[in-house]
Amino acid sequence: MSSPSPSPSNTCLYCQGQLQPFARFSSDRIVDVALTPQLKAALPELHYGRCDRCDSLIATDIRLDANFDLLLLYQQLSPDYWSGLGTGHGDRFFAFLEQQLNPQKLPLHLCDVGCGDGSFLRGLGNYWHKTGIEPGEPAAAMAVFAELAIAPRVASATESEDAPGEVPAPPPTWIQGTLATANLPPQSFDVITYIDVTEHLSDPLAELRQARQCLKPGGKLLLYTGNAQSPFAHLAGANWAYLRCAATWPSPPSRR
Repeated sequence: MSSPSPSPSNTCLYCQGQLQPFARFSSDRIVDVALTPQLKAALPELHYGRCDRCDSLIATDIRLDANFDLLLLYQQLSPDYWSGLGTGHGDRFFAFLEQQLNPQKLPLHLCDVGCGDGSFLRGLGNYWHKTGIEPGEPAAAMAVFAELAIAPRVASATESEDAPGEVPAPPPTWIQGTLATANLPPQSFDVITYIDVTEHLSDPLAELRQARQCLKPGGKLLLYTGNAQSPFAHLAGANWAYLRCAATWPSPPSRR
């Protein structure tokens, strides 16, 4: 990965407020499998600003520069990046999200953008029509392999996972790429989810406009990301755990 000249912006991409210096530290101090040697060479320092209007945290280094291919980072992740993500806590959280998104267990069409190894989709009930999109080749391959390795389940009459009388939906569709490159028809989905994804995008607003086109009328868009205005973020300051290689964290006011 080449090292483009820094072209930092001092304008918040969410509300056009001014970004005030917030944190600046060497990338060498960060231990994260996503921070590859190539990325550290391009980013010897990580810079962040806090918006004086909406309180969002935004990277002010080259990661949001038009000449820096942030997506390339996630296409080159090691499979080690996804190991250990399917924890018991994560499974309970995914079950909570499913209940909020589809309490009646209808045969809705759902797309999980940035699906990683497919843990969220595979944990959903069989009544969903599932699509997973992931730019990283290792993660996409792991998702397909994991799905093929799971024997078809036969639900009993007392099992609550599938809605009574419903025929289980077909296996998930896995797409390597992005929502923009997937060439999906407009209004394809009842639900689109981004779980720990938008903070890694150089232009999250453009991504959400694309998602809106893919949603059916009355569809649901779920975003889950770090809260730059949370008590933990304020207490931790520059040591906030989310400040690694991700680039943008909108605060609640900017999400409206």
